[in-house]
Amino acid sequence: MTSSSNILKQSMIELGDHTKLIRLATVTTFIHSLLFIIYMVYLLYNISQKNNSNSGIWDLVGEYVDIVAPTTEILVILVIIWIVLLIGYTLLPPIWDASMIYYLESEKKSWSASLWKWITKFFPMFEFNATMTMFNFLTIGIAISRLYMMDIFNGLTITLIVLWLIFAIIAMILLPYTKFFITIDDIPYFKAMKKSAWLAIFNMWITLKFIVINILLYLRFIVNIFIVVGIPLLLLRGASTLEIAENPFFNTAVIIIIIALVALTAYINGIIEAFFITYWWKVFKKITTQEQILSIE
Repeated sequence: MTSSSNILKQSMIELGDHTKLIRLATVTTFIHSLLFIIYMVYLLYNISQKNNSNSGIWDLVGEYVDIVAPTTEILVILVIIWIVLLIGYTLLPPIWDASMIYYLESEKKSWSASLWKWITKFFPMFEFNATMTMFNFLTIGIAISRLYMMDIFNGLTITLIVLWLIFAIIAMILLPYTKFFITIDDIPYFKAMKKSAWLAIFNMWITLKFIVINILLYLRFIVNIFIVVGIPLLLLRGASTLEIAENPFFNTAVIIIIIALVALTAYINGIIEAFFITYWWKVFKKITTQEQILSIE
């Protein structure tokens, strides 16, 4: 078995043995999933308005939006909730990331003890997460959707998006070990970023292999879109055929199903995020114990 396969296998075993880590990750990803569905409703609402909901799939999209956000007032409330949750999503990841790394590093595997240790790492982790927000693929996807809605796709904007994607990939390759240097070695975030870059450069092959896995895990957003949007649309397609789409009981059932689907995507995201941080922790431990890390001042 190759080293990479062994790390992945050990990571899956780790998750199976310590399900608390999944619960810890799910807390953060639930907010992420809720933000995701609110933004998707907002995006679908704007796309359906742009296309005047006058044909095929856009008629269904219009019905979907009418069920989830039947009035402009409710949509405004959803946007306000989205902003509040976004603030929470900005503040919580530094806590949860440090807590999950502490959990993995601790021999006792104490959930509560790991949570209490976050405070000493909040600010460096917050600074790093704030820096990386601009290089997040989800951020880029939201920017692309906004450009589409504003009809300002042109040569300049496409060039800027391509450059943005290139910088995001470079950051993904060079900075995956930063959080571990901050949390485990108590290094300031900027110096931790430099150490991560050097560590990635001198261990490029194994880093690239896990970056590919990282990118594949980002495909879960496509699955999330199908779950929280595709399944309700399929239900609406069937309801439209049976002429029960306007039935209030059906609408209530769809809302309940959507809530359940958001919870499901949060749990799936929690498993993936827990797996993600576990295998990166194992890669970090493996390569830092195999060689002497260069001293970077």
